[in-house]
Amino acid sequence: MNRYILITAMLLTYSYMPHAQGIRKEILPLADFENWHTRVVKESNIVGGDSCHVYYIAPSGTTRQKGNLGLDTPWASSNVYAEITGVTKVNVNVFPEPGLSGRCAALHNALMSFRVMGMKYNVVTVGAIFTGKIDEPVKSMDDAFATIDMGIPFTQKPNFLFFDYKSIIQNSGSVTEANGFRVKNRKGSDRAQVLVLLQKRWEEDGKIYSKRVGTAEMFIDKSTDWVTEQKLRISYGKPLSESTYSKRAQLSSIFFADNSNGKRVAINEVGWASPGDKPTHLILYVSSGSFDVYAAEIGNVLYLDNIGFGYVEN
Repeated sequence: MNRYILITAMLLTYSYMPHAQGIRKEILPLADFENWHTRVVKESNIVGGDSCHVYYIAPSGTTRQKGNLGLDTPWASSNVYAEITGVTKVNVNVFPEPGLSGRCAALHNALMSFRVMGMKYNVVTVGAIFTGKIDEPVKSMDDAFATIDMGIPFTQKPNFLFFDYKSIIQNSGSVTEANGFRVKNRKGSDRAQVLVLLQKRWEEDGKIYSKRVGTAEMFIDKSTDWVTEQKLRISYGKPLSESTYSKRAQLSSIFFADNSNGKRVAINEVGWASPGDKPTHLILYVSSGSFDVYAAEIGNVLYLDNIGFGYVEN
């Protein structure tokens, strides 16, 4: 079955939970985080030769297969395995961990250090999960978003996103930057970010365009024990001021998707949708940090569980 048809069907049927009178709640597929697929990857000897586990939010299983796994899941994450200039290396900073009941997803900010031919490399990584897919093995780290087919088909207009979370936000006043040999610390504070973008997309001459139908954004800037059923309202249409949103939530072309020919191209957001428009795609992006790539407050962690949408029924 076509992947997009399958995921759309899952979104519509995966979970229906009457919650309170007039409210319908739907947990997104696999967003209870009880199921994880594990890929075992042996890194190249030149970077240590370790045997590593790469975790995917997908039906449970274990494989040593290389290349794309073709898993039936709407989720991808910052966990990837890469083969760059013949060197196999993995990044893993999203893990299954114990939650309030069963398992949850734990997103970690980390400083990854390794040696290549005696030279020490340092890379800051931020834990993230999102709707979409990554083609593996990753061949380049030049533009992280360009490796992602971001978003999945979605045609509903929910009123709010709900989720459970726990956070460790250190507020140390120090942010670390590293993408190579040098590790640099500067003043600053990092936050976890939850982002919902509902887009109406179309294609012309191989280029993908979109208008923004709905937007929701939340920052988590302090440590907290488990918060259950956090609700994040989704706003529809053009805001009074685009500065209402952070740079990542404003109209932009930072995300990519596959066109009808299978070529990965930028998603050009060209404006705000009309009130009656319905979305065609959903981007749900959650991360343990809010800076650009290779910068974060090391040690911050965001725990996530039970992500879904709520609908207020008339």
